[in-house]
Amino acid sequence: MGRGRAWRPRQGEGARLLRCAAVLPNEKGDLVVTTDEEKARLARQIRGTNINSTHIPAHYREHYLNQVTVEHRACTTRHGELPYDLINAAGTTRDGPADGAAAAAESAAGPRKSAGGPSESTAGRHESGADRYESTASPCKPVIVNMHGGGFVKGHQEQDTVISAWLAVETGCPVLDLDYALAPEHPYPVGLEQCIDLVGQVLETSEAILVGHSAGANFALGIVIDALAKGGAVPLAVVADYPPVDNETDPGEKPGIVTDVIPLDRMRAFNELYFTESTNRGEVLCSPINAENEQLSGFPPTLIITAQQDPLMQEGEQMALKLAQAGNEVTMRRFLHARHGFVTYFVGDEWPAAHELIIRFLRGILGRSAE
Repeated sequence: MGRGRAWRPRQGEGARLLRCAAVLPNEKGDLVVTTDEEKARLARQIRGTNINSTHIPAHYREHYLNQVTVEHRACTTRHGELPYDLINAAGTTRDGPADGAAAAAESAAGPRKSAGGPSESTAGRHESGADRYESTASPCKPVIVNMHGGGFVKGHQEQDTVISAWLAVETGCPVLDLDYALAPEHPYPVGLEQCIDLVGQVLETSEAILVGHSAGANFALGIVIDALAKGGAVPLAVVADYPPVDNETDPGEKPGIVTDVIPLDRMRAFNELYFTESTNRGEVLCSPINAENEQLSGFPPTLIITAQQDPLMQEGEQMALKLAQAGNEVTMRRFLHARHGFVTYFVGDEWPAAHELIIRFLRGILGRSAE
């Protein structure tokens, strides 16, 4: 967002979202929500509305949720506790088949304690926690870290648990379903740095695979860029669904922008709530598309999924190209009849093919890891 023209909310959903706040253009023409109270009010409205309707198929909810154990946990980060659900496919422990994953989950938990956490979405979900993440993976089973979407503003939802259960059952890997802190209460870089800290702890004892959706995909890419810059361990692989990788350019100025899925007003609101006035939105952890080849060299195998009817399609595909140009292994697929969020919201007819692609990619990575 930084160099856009002055604008006014158009009639429709976006205008309704913004009318409760004092919205003014600054000297650059950017959207400005003038007070913390107004930002909080706008965030509540966004959290109360959905662009996509979720229709979780009954067989997904029943088949996958009935085959997993779910433990509410939390780990300590530089920004307080990060709650997460530890999800294991029943019958898989570090020693192989058993009557469940309770023992492995309990070994990860540490002492039980209160874990309120900084995120609004954690209330009532996470009642126990750990000071640090402790591995529950078997030597040949990496840990999958799943990071939900929601424009950095909306929190963990039911479909995120279902997606994590699906990943656990189809791969046999333990899944950490993260519930990171949300903007505007916790603006950039709080949520990202929470995820960086947790993944760093995972990589101390286990291999890891990052799976991110929309905002979570931005985090997944940023986590690897940060690890490469620090010379630390990197994950085995990354799956990034429709990632927002250019948060510097005003949404209305992006080439080929599609606004009938996510209105411009909503996209601008997400940016305004996530970033502060002092944020350099062009830095690579905000906008991974700006990374140089040397910053991307050494990236793990990456799957990037884009959707034809998504305003983020072009930047996601440009990110895939940049990763490939830096000498990395990249798989990119555009789904021609899909829209933003289709993978986790089960929208349209192409999400099953996307799910099949993700599992095939992950199984390929796991096969290499076991060799």
